[in-house]
Amino acid sequence: MVVELRPPLGVNKGDAVLALVERYRLRGGIYLGDDITDVDAFAAIHRQPPSFKGLALGVIDEETTWQVKEEADFTLNGVGDVERFLGWLAEIVPALGR
Repeated sequence: MVVELRPPLGVNKGDAVLALVERYRLRGGIYLGDDITDVDAFAAIHRQPPSFKGLALGVIDEETTWQVKEEADFTLNGVGDVERFLGWLAEIVPALGR
């Protein structure tokens, strides 16, 4: 059983994403998340202007809520897929700069 505790503040992970995009004038980003608290961040990625290239990736396991699956652009099946994705990304990004 999971009990989620949140401080009585009006902030969430989506607010953090928006603050980072604004502060660093980011033009793109990838957010990986696996639980209900990440849904706010996924929504923040999707609310960016078209000039921002963002991707919300849900990391799925047997405890993942439907909201994560619904709000994610794509899903990865567990930590193994995350490792493979990050390895692929590390290989492909330098190749794009050629």
